[in-house]
Amino acid sequence: MSPEGFDANFNPLATVQKLGLRPTSGFRTQAHQDSLRAQGLTKTRNSSHTRGDALDFAVPAGMTKAQAITEVKRLYPGAKVIESNGNAIHATFPGWGKAPDVSNSRKRYK
Repeated sequence: MSPEGFDANFNPLATVQKLGLRPTSGFRTQAHQDSLRAQGLTKTRNSSHTRGDALDFAVPAGMTKAQAITEVKRLYPGAKVIESNGNAIHATFPGWGKAPDVSNSRKRYK
């Protein structure tokens, strides 16, 4: 890990997907983040998503948000994991900077 937390070679996707968590958002452009704010879907302007440090996951049927959060924190103790909108959780991996563009933010919001 880097001094800030997780380094560029880190990639939690395969492990977390084995838990049944499906990534719904990763890297976002600032325009995408601003659009979500305008829609009232987030209050955050300076998001860990725009730094490439965050992923949002849909929680599978049969698993609660609390269980999903506990599992991600168990696997990645340095992660900051919280509840998100709907049936989703948000995980920040400080210092990672390489979250994939899961929602095609670069194409949709230039």
